[in-house]
Amino acid sequence: MRSRGCLLLLGLAVGSASAQQRPLITEIPEPVAGGTARLELGVDFLQNQPFPLSGLRGDLTRIGVIGGRLGLGSRIEFEIQGTLGNFLSVKQREPAPFSDKLRFSGRSTHDIGDFLFATKIRLRQEADAWPSLSFRAGAILPNLKSANGLGINTNRILGGLLAGKHLGKTYFFSNLGILIIDNPTEQATQSDKLAYGLAFLHPLSRRIYLLGEIEGMGGNPHPGTEDVSRVRLGAQVRAGGLVWDFAGLAGLRKADPDSGVVFGITRDFQIFR
Repeated sequence: MRSRGCLLLLGLAVGSASAQQRPLITEIPEPVAGGTARLELGVDFLQNQPFPLSGLRGDLTRIGVIGGRLGLGSRIEFEIQGTLGNFLSVKQREPAPFSDKLRFSGRSTHDIGDFLFATKIRLRQEADAWPSLSFRAGAILPNLKSANGLGINTNRILGGLLAGKHLGKTYFFSNLGILIIDNPTEQATQSDKLAYGLAFLHPLSRRIYLLGEIEGMGGNPHPGTEDVSRVRLGAQVRAGGLVWDFAGLAGLRKADPDSGVVFGITRDFQIFR
């Protein structure tokens, strides 16, 4: 409900265009290579996740966290991200703006996730003292329903700069941009959020990479568009023609989950030259 995957805008590279995005939210500045399709699939487990708009709180499982990226030439990437299934085990209900709109019974609720459509354009490659720079813009289309307690039923628009720079073996990257969210409780108003991300990627060997980040958004909150901030630490393991990833995360604000773990895989396919 806080459109996490979409808030962020700054990037990562491991010295080649084959750098992998998952499990980070902070966006890689380098687009995938032209003619390459990158498929991502994951599962998230989030503990004590609040939904301030509906007043629900519980353990959230996100199954089928999917992503697709297509390199359209050497500078442009098109991407789609979304979740096929969100399942909340409800631990607590509180009075909230949309608590009277809930239309489910029992101690659990579920729904398909919102989907992001975005384009990334590389502005310059990393060279000497200059970082790599890209611009990313997109929109999040609502699928999560307020009646199920998991969504805010509003459109979101994002745009921002991605940057990255190697310091020794470690690659540091960051996002800075704007996320505009229609106010779910009042028509003709919106939340203008500053979206940010700061991350690193460090090779422990040719196959194992340590990674971490802090990402989130802040400013002009309304019910359902609260400020969020999360830290994440994990690894990528390259084996069997796939990139396997896992990470633990912790929330830093009231609208964040207490903790969580994520798992996933990534694979590239050459579809045209």
